[in-house]
Amino acid sequence: MNGIEVLPEDPGEALPVIIITGLATPSEIAKARELGVTEVIEKSYVLRNFSESLAQATNRRPPSS
Repeated sequence: MNGIEVLPEDPGEALPVIIITGLATPSEIAKARELGVTEVIEKSYVLRNFSESLAQATNRRPPSS
């Protein structure tokens, strides 16, 4: 089972969802977005992009570096 398989078909007013993946194809990423995923981060960029994605998902500014 993968993260896309556990997403509800109709997320309604669910919390923002961020998926971290190393194997998703462009079509799987598109499907995740259709199911309400807020951000998709490739594992090779996790540390660099996580705080930015979290800030975007919660409509906040990332911490200054």
